[in-house]
Amino acid sequence: MKKLWNDIKQLIAGRRIQKQLGEKAGEGLKFIRRFFFIFNKYLAIFGGALLIYLILLVLLVYVERGAPGARIHNIEHAVWYSLATFTTVGY
Repeated sequence: MKKLWNDIKQLIAGRRIQKQLGEKAGEGLKFIRRFFFIFNKYLAIFGGALLIYLILLVLLVYVERGAPGARIHNIEHAVWYSLATFTTVGY
């Protein structure tokens, strides 16, 4: 059981693959690790931008809801307004 656990840990760490395939496996594993590091970084940036966008939408609805003659009464209208404004299509 202990040997199985050590084999699993080595497999996860990539040591066994690196030993079997030589130095090329190490380069491939480095590439995969870099790829996932960069992917996670951009995913975090996208998630942060999406969170800021949603906060701004809620703020827009809150500010516009009580104004006389306002056309933005709910989140759907706010999304439509923001997308039309961002794409410069207008409304």
